[in-house]
Amino acid sequence: MKKIYQILTVLMALIILGTGTIVYAEEYGSYQEALDAYKKAGYKRITKIKKPIIVEAESFINEGMEREPRSGEIPKVEIVADETANGGKYVTNWKERYHYLDYKVTVPESGLYSISFRYRIPRSERETGFFIRAITINDEEPFAQAGRLTLPKGETMPGSSTLIGDPYFDWIVQKVKGQMDQYVEEPYLFYFEKNKQYTIRLTSRGGGIDFDYFAISEAHKSTPKALVGLKRMWDLLLASFKAPKK
Repeated sequence: MKKIYQILTVLMALIILGTGTIVYAEEYGSYQEALDAYKKAGYKRITKIKKPIIVEAESFINEGMEREPRSGEIPKVEIVADETANGGKYVTNWKERYHYLDYKVTVPESGLYSISFRYRIPRSERETGFFIRAITINDEEPFAQAGRLTLPKGETMPGSSTLIGDPYFDWIVQKVKGQMDQYVEEPYLFYFEKNKQYTIRLTSRGGGIDFDYFAISEAHKSTPKALVGLKRMWDLLLASFKAPKK
């Protein structure tokens, strides 16, 4: 009982600092600064839209390399016809580092959105550990973490407890997310203005994917900070009971 009391005391000290809310660590860096800027500017989260703004992978207006390719040859993506892809086509051969694709985008309402990818892992990439992409909007990174976004392999990809059919070749849709702290992972928020034309550049940082589309989709609702604190408390309590007795 004394041990549990000590854990609760430490947790409350971490969670409540006179305001009754969690104080986030500084380790979030520039995305936290972006969130602060969003709040200061009064940007609203777009949490309800009729349908996501889907941008087909094959609709890129330009492709190129941000640096000289390692092989000496300028890589080019391949557009493949496939009835399982949205719109009947997808892009492949997009794995060389610094290989980028440019897209034009507008949104119907000003505010904060999430960005989703629909993709799958080709059979040839089944041993690859990470699939990383960068996002710039009108030639600027909205925050530092946007330069290195990890696309997970998905629930039926390698590492899953259940493997059904051909797990390396299933389309999945994932919002690009960031680790807010040890316990919370949330989709990143991106600000867009109504009817303004944006150029979104997607750049490979490694790992080849079959790319179907990306979508500007509704933003997640803010996670109540008190719930995060309770999750921390619960996990520590469970850990204390599981700890070997001395």
